[in-house]
Amino acid sequence: MYLRAHEVLEEVLGREHAKLATPLRNLANLYEDQGKLEPARQLHQRSIAILEKAFGPTHRKVVKGKQNLSRLMQLDG
Repeated sequence: MYLRAHEVLEEVLGREHAKLATPLRNLANLYEDQGKLEPARQLHQRSIAILEKAFGPTHRKVVKGKQNLSRLMQLDG
């Protein structure tokens, strides 16, 4: 479901729209739960990049995204 939501939003809004960051994060979290850490890392990084472009590097959503990515990187060893 997250993958399809991401695909639809990307088609409608474009690859860099800020509203795409949440479905990307949700899909990353799903992959993380499934043990698919590399795809999860890539999606977290893309979500962060979109948010940074939209809101700047110190915005709370960007900071939270970086915290999520850091947590994932600790899991990956």
